[in-house]
Amino acid sequence: MMKRTLLFPLVLAAPAMGCGGASVQAPAGAPPEGPPPAAATTATVEPDTGAAGPVWVSADKLTEVCAGGLERGRALADEVRQVKADGGTNTVDNTFAPFHQMMRVTDTAAGWASLMFNVHPDEAVRGAAKQCQQDLSEFSTKVFLDRALYEALSAVQPPPGDAELARSLSHILRDFRRSGVDKDEATRTRLEAINKELVEASQAFRQLLNEDVRSVEVDGPAGLAGLPQDFIDAQKPNENGKLALTTDYTDFYPVQTYAKDTTLRKNLYDAFMGRGFPANGERLKQVLALRHEYATLLGHPNWASYNAEDKMARDQKTIDAFIQDVAKIARPRMQADLAELLAAKKKDDPKAKRIEAWDRFYYMAKVREDKHAFDAKEVRPYFGYSAVKDGIFALYGELFGLSFERLPDEPVWHPKVEAWAMKADGKLVGKFYLDMHPRKDKYKHAAMFSIQTGTQGGDIPMGTLVCNFPDPGEGDGKAMMEHSQVTTFFHEFGHLIHHLLASRARYVNLAGINVEWDFVEAPSQLLEEWAWDAKVLQRFAKHVDTGEPIPADLVRRMRQAEEFGKGADVMRQVFYAAYSFYLHTADPEQVDLEKFTNTIYGDYSPYPRTPEDKIYANFGHLMGYSSMYYTYQWSLSLAKDIFTRFEAEGIENAEVARAYRDLILAPGGSRDARDLVRDFLGREPSLDAYQKWLQGN
Repeated sequence: MMKRTLLFPLVLAAPAMGCGGASVQAPAGAPPEGPPPAAATTATVEPDTGAAGPVWVSADKLTEVCAGGLERGRALADEVRQVKADGGTNTVDNTFAPFHQMMRVTDTAAGWASLMFNVHPDEAVRGAAKQCQQDLSEFSTKVFLDRALYEALSAVQPPPGDAELARSLSHILRDFRRSGVDKDEATRTRLEAINKELVEASQAFRQLLNEDVRSVEVDGPAGLAGLPQDFIDAQKPNENGKLALTTDYTDFYPVQTYAKDTTLRKNLYDAFMGRGFPANGERLKQVLALRHEYATLLGHPNWASYNAEDKMARDQKTIDAFIQDVAKIARPRMQADLAELLAAKKKDDPKAKRIEAWDRFYYMAKVREDKHAFDAKEVRPYFGYSAVKDGIFALYGELFGLSFERLPDEPVWHPKVEAWAMKADGKLVGKFYLDMHPRKDKYKHAAMFSIQTGTQGGDIPMGTLVCNFPDPGEGDGKAMMEHSQVTTFFHEFGHLIHHLLASRARYVNLAGINVEWDFVEAPSQLLEEWAWDAKVLQRFAKHVDTGEPIPADLVRRMRQAEEFGKGADVMRQVFYAAYSFYLHTADPEQVDLEKFTNTIYGDYSPYPRTPEDKIYANFGHLMGYSSMYYTYQWSLSLAKDIFTRFEAEGIENAEVARAYRDLILAPGGSRDARDLVRDFLGREPSLDAYQKWLQGN
């Protein structure tokens, strides 16, 4: 998952969109250009910290840094306004340049605020970050509703031949219009108020999800039958003398996959799907009403239409057709999968009538074991967290011509967080943090948070991986991972690499991962392919006890086993896509969340809904991606197409990897995503590879 924290304009999606750019592109098939040119290497890890320490050292420090960014942003905006007041002509130097610098300043402030709101262990700092996000949002809203600024920027004439500057300016003016700058004063005032309410409501929704950790108890180890022994050994009795299993991922997924006790799986699933309820249900209603009003004020029939406008899809009709097309292809495979799963369940319960949601991982694993002689527990000892991390660093470094250096003396916000430098040819080109293990009040999923957008000759890019993987500092230290977690690591590190490499652009609203949002998952989904290759895995997947590399035959069986259940898995993704999209096509005044949820479950979900399922209160993507969950399958179709070149020329082919880096990652948003894919493949993008994968051919 990708967390974009930049601000302009914030209402487009929470967390906000960002800024950046890229260099002139080499033609398809050209030799690699070498590592991206190093950005300025004088930037510190934290912005303008002064002598008082890092931005996160205290609530006061974070507030101070945020206020400084806002003060500088206001001064730069005033500088743009002053040109006309002084009777001057708006130019690139006196208008575009200060506006762009304003975006740089608020970019980094917003990045730190979003990250600290989601990860800082101190409630006071999280509160300061929350307020900072609100203040920055208010500022950005006012900026993009300011007609004087819009008119000043509209008067700027880019130099002939400078396509990158023209694109940056064009996108800025587009975002002004999408914010409502051309509306009357009453409408602009209402749009500003909506923005403020949306930020506060979505923050409250996310905060409750971060804090609402629920649990179920079992009497002792006997209640954990079927779970891996290392998992059982790590459980310690609570004050009641029982073992408490939480809704955190580190407990939830192992229980859902391995626990023989159906009641345990059901109870933990119900607890998981009840998070955020009832408060977040009311917050979602508020958010839906505000988004709908915002979109209609801007001339769109609904939020889904408004939100599609600047994506690859471009319009609501295209997204609707895409969801229906994928569902049509996946549904027959889903039905066959469910029949096979039910047959497996009937061996345990002859009276079983259907597969429940808490059955899916458990019986998927059993069918895979019976059909392909593959037991997911068999691969866990090969995936110790530390070895996986080292292996991913080595692989990505080799593919993209990079090196990674631990920064043990850099300050961090928690003892388990690590700071790292990314270098090319010995030069610093990026910095990042790893916040990889669960703790109280921390973000519960897996995501890359962008902190600072890098640009050519300007600031270095910075980001953070935030995950919830097993901790080698606890238990026996082996921290064995599921292969699905390994795949997630590949995916999220792919987001990080994209963000850190996409820094060739001169302008912040084109650099980094500021590509069309329905392309943003494609680079990270592509890199999941390496997590399934035996030769790649054998580099680092060594048995935690014997040191032996993972057998190629085991990887082969794992890949064969993974093919089973694809129909059900894809339809589950279609369900989420349909849920997020159609929820935003409806009139919120007419939407009954319970009835809507029942309808979408009935039309798209492989598994029936339970009374305890309150998905609308804990589907976090409804805040960030809003109507755009479809982007996961849309991006996947592009990732499968991109991978065809690696399949043809070699998954470890460094020349192809460098071409991918230079033609798709490094440009950021300086060109349309479709053009980037065309440059890399040497042809127009196609759905053929995705359809072949989906149909199992």
